[in-house]
Amino acid sequence: EIVNLEESAEKFITNMTAKCTYLVGEDVLPKESLLYSEFMVRNAINNITVDGERLPVDVLEKIFKQLFLAKTSKVTKKTLERFFRQENISFQNIGGIDDKINASMKSYNDFRRIFGEDYIQLHRDEIENIIRWITLFCDEKKMLVTKIKNTYPQISDDEIKAIKKLKYKDWGRLSATLLNSSTIAYEDKAFGELVTIISALRHTNKNFMELLSSYCYYDFIGKIKEFNGSRQSSNGKPTYKDVEELYVSPSVKRSIWQTLTILEEIKKIMGCEPKRIFIEMARSKEESKRTDSRLKKLQDLYKKCREENIDFMPRKDEFNALKTQLSSKKEENLRSDKLYLYYTQMGRCMYTGERIELASLYDNNLYDIDHIYPRSKTKDDSLSNRVLVKKQVNAAKTDTYPLDAAIRTKMHSFWKLLYDKGFIDERKYERLTRSTQLRDEELAGFISRQLVETRQSTKAVAAILKTAYQNSEVVYVKAGNVSDFRQQFKFVKCREVNDLHHAKDAYLNIVVGNCYHVKFTANPLNFITKNQDNRRYSLKPEIFYKFSIKRDGEIAWLGGEDGTMATVARTMHKNNILFTRQAVEGKGELFDQQPLKAKGGQLPLKAGLSIEKYGGYNSLTTAYFAVVKSEGKKGAVQLSIEAIPLVYAKQGEIAVQKYLTEVVQLCKPEIMLPKIKKYSLFKINGFPMHISGRTGNRMLFYGAGQLCLDEADVDYLKKALKYENDIAENELVIADKNSDDIQKQQAQKNLDYYNQKWRIGRKVNMHIYDMLLAKSGNNLYKNRPASQTTDLQEQREFFEKLSLANQIHVIGEVLKLFKCASASANLKLLDKGNACGVIKVSNNILKFKQCVLINQSPTGVFEQEVDLMKL
Repeated sequence: EIVNLEESAEKFITNMTAKCTYLVGEDVLPKESLLYSEFMVRNAINNITVDGERLPVDVLEKIFKQLFLAKTSKVTKKTLERFFRQENISFQNIGGIDDKINASMKSYNDFRRIFGEDYIQLHRDEIENIIRWITLFCDEKKMLVTKIKNTYPQISDDEIKAIKKLKYKDWGRLSATLLNSSTIAYEDKAFGELVTIISALRHTNKNFMELLSSYCYYDFIGKIKEFNGSRQSSNGKPTYKDVEELYVSPSVKRSIWQTLTILEEIKKIMGCEPKRIFIEMARSKEESKRTDSRLKKLQDLYKKCREENIDFMPRKDEFNALKTQLSSKKEENLRSDKLYLYYTQMGRCMYTGERIELASLYDNNLYDIDHIYPRSKTKDDSLSNRVLVKKQVNAAKTDTYPLDAAIRTKMHSFWKLLYDKGFIDERKYERLTRSTQLRDEELAGFISRQLVETRQSTKAVAAILKTAYQNSEVVYVKAGNVSDFRQQFKFVKCREVNDLHHAKDAYLNIVVGNCYHVKFTANPLNFITKNQDNRRYSLKPEIFYKFSIKRDGEIAWLGGEDGTMATVARTMHKNNILFTRQAVEGKGELFDQQPLKAKGGQLPLKAGLSIEKYGGYNSLTTAYFAVVKSEGKKGAVQLSIEAIPLVYAKQGEIAVQKYLTEVVQLCKPEIMLPKIKKYSLFKINGFPMHISGRTGNRMLFYGAGQLCLDEADVDYLKKALKYENDIAENELVIADKNSDDIQKQQAQKNLDYYNQKWRIGRKVNMHIYDMLLAKSGNNLYKNRPASQTTDLQEQREFFEKLSLANQIHVIGEVLKLFKCASASANLKLLDKGNACGVIKVSNNILKFKQCVLINQSPTGVFEQEVDLMKL
């Protein structure tokens, strides 16, 4: 049989490439595809603004043709400025883009040089195929040449030689079906034509996300939902096949499948589909993590900066003083947004130009951080939307936008200087200088960001849910909104105490998500334009939840202390929460791939080879556990829990039996209970635990009893653990013999500040220690294997003499003894070991007074107990 290498390679690589972010199962386009390149360019240029206004479609078309379909592949702001001058378009400020547009028509220009302009227009599909092959066979030029010659024999050798030199490697995020097919096209009845996403980008000045928004004239999002619905299982009930087709990691697939099984069980318990299903939108990486060095950036900016003849520019001596101050700072100092803004504004108030006294910077009665776009209108806490100003001026400014004309006139030259020198970015400069009110579309966009998700995995789950539960609304909830609610109404979350915060967060997602959904509807633009008073909406939690939220007879929130808040508070204080783990069967690598030398390992390098002589592989992956009956010494019955390695489980029952006999060396082993999955729940001698692994002839477990504490204690622990490092650092300075008196005084002042502000002290630490000690000896935890109760009792006086920071550190470690996880406690500061509390128990079931396997349903509502002692 003849094998077509090119086709085989193409199928293999295609199977490994990503799927479309929006359409289930559709292959993505090459990044240099003509269609995808045009999409990227048009999406970028449709964002361009001149003096705050979007460009007309005819101007955008000229930009596309004259600047991108040309020899240059790089379009910058300066390129645009020249273009506007040539076209007699007046401008003061070009916005909506960075210094350059990170998109080009590179492949178009490459093939224009090879074939000419007319050929591309007449043979576009042919060019797209060749670009795809270049991307697929990027390192296999022979395959590429063979593929082109076999498919397009009319292409000359010289043209193929030129094509061989092209290098395209990456893939886009979207499919051709999404961008340019009748399947995802809106039928515009007014003009009698089908409008695809790419044609909408060509004929409007809207960007991609605006076209997908719920208030767009073209219902592309509806077409996407319809398409994805047709790809799901026909009976409506979700299957694992639906999840398998998603382009997400295996661990995410497992969590998605668990979510679906929980929903199915809830549906069974309720006897009907839920009215609404709420999906939390987790914070993006950009929101949660900053990787750049603020200190280096500022030092570089000050090094490049020179004196300027502007009223608010610091004098030379003042400017040098700022540079000197900055040189003495450490990276951790610049974590303070207030200090960072102080240096980006050259020590000046952004609304008055007056000097800010560094010594009084943290006096909240003197200086504020203000949001340029009001915080009530958009939850934009980025540095691009915040400025350091005098509190008095900020109070007078109130919650309005744009900024007062007097401020703009007075400060424009200073803002321009900061922008030109790189101290503030374009977004901040545009927001400061803008003179027009926020448009209805912008306000609707602000609200939409609280209601719309863009993450691929989240949308994939939503697509399955919408198909499986057609009578349920799927509502997105932003994690930041829930966090704001928690902080505003003081619902403390301390991850170190227990895992119950996951359930409470889920509850708050429903509460908060429902309020947003009912108030703003699925169409924020309609909400804004329906009533002019709605332009005065507020997203601030303290105002948002102050009044009742109703729509069409549905009440999402009743204002007042006795309203919905009272119900939420009662629910949040409850701890009778069902806790389950997803039981899984081990998969993946069979063992550690690094072979061991002679006499080492658990598995021979090859069948028949002696481990003693040749070595072997170690760390065999456990597939599942089994309860095995066997004969012990003198024929006594043995009952044990055995871990079955994946390498044997894959070979079948005979191989497993051989493993138990020859490797584990059990006499006449009989499997009484096969396939106990990892993380299954056990109750051994009264203590609930999840089985997690094995070490030698002992089983490893996680505790399954959640620690419950008073709200006041949780609040204290959160604060104490958060400031542990700061306290320790200052205590070290005081104790350091090399520290001078000034340093020690400052360190003591810092300690006093933390102690007073967070009420951290020895008396409270002793209360927490005694409370945890009492918990470890109560009815639940007294039966915990590897209990440290005796040691904690014996070392109480030792703990009392520790420094404040060390006491807090020990408390943090003791908490790990109560966690339902694999963490061990480091109690070296109490003269104990550094890996205490790991739960390891014998695999011999007959040594226990009680050993029960508890099979739980996904929600934990249904349970089935199996007494292993009676097998």
